[in-house]
Amino acid sequence: MTIGDLLRQCRINQNKTLQEFAGNIIDRSYYGKVERNIHQISAENLINLLRYNQIDAIEFIETLDPNYENYQSQIQIQRKIMEEAYYQVDKDKLKKVKLMITESKLSEKDKEIQNLIADGLLELLNPDKPNQKN
Repeated sequence: MTIGDLLRQCRINQNKTLQEFAGNIIDRSYYGKVERNIHQISAENLINLLRYNQIDAIEFIETLDPNYENYQSQIQIQRKIMEEAYYQVDKDKLKKVKLMITESKLSEKDKEIQNLIADGLLELLNPDKPNQKN
């Protein structure tokens, strides 16, 4: 399903015309082409359109990508494990999480962020390095 397909479905579900759904956010003619997947819509216009039509953005994205919720859940689970390892002062567990992150199907950017968090927590647990003061 494309963004245009889902927008059309939402518009029809709300019993609105193209003009009613697009409002003053986007030109009716351009919006019609978005629904037909001829033109793309900017993120800003999409968010404004969803707000204007009282459509939850998260639900919209989850409908577009059924794996979205699982993806976000994966990030939260990794962070929870990191937090637990930190409070349990368990460096080995933090190192295992780093391996879990590397082997995950997260984007490279999200892997980098998760690894930075894990590295920071490992560094905080390292008693060998004195606190640096500037």
